[in-house]
Amino acid sequence: MTIFNKNIENKEEIQTDNGSEKLMTVLFKYAKKFEEKQEKEHITVGVIGMPNVGKSSLINVLKNKAVCATGSVPFVTRSIQEVKLNSAIHLLDSPSIMI
Repeated sequence: MTIFNKNIENKEEIQTDNGSEKLMTVLFKYAKKFEEKQEKEHITVGVIGMPNVGKSSLINVLKNKAVCATGSVPFVTRSIQEVKLNSAIHLLDSPSIMI
C-alpha cells in the first residue's frame, strides 16, 4: 500500500506501509489487555490459511528476519512452528489448510 502525503512545500512525499505496523499495534494492545485480565505471560496467535498465501512470510515480516522457511511452491511448512515475537506475543506458523 502506498500513501501520499503533501508536505509544507506542496510537494508529494511517498510513504510506504505494508500494514505490519498496524497489525503489531493490534497484537500489542490485545496482549496487554489479555495480560491484565487473565494474568498470563503471553498470548499465542495462530496464522492459518489456504496454501501459498504468505503465512510464513507474514511472520517473517513481523519478526523482521527470516525465522520461517518460505517458498514459491505450496506446502513448504510441514508442521506447526512456534515463533516468539516478543515476551508478550507468540505466533504459530501452521501448514496450509484445505476445506
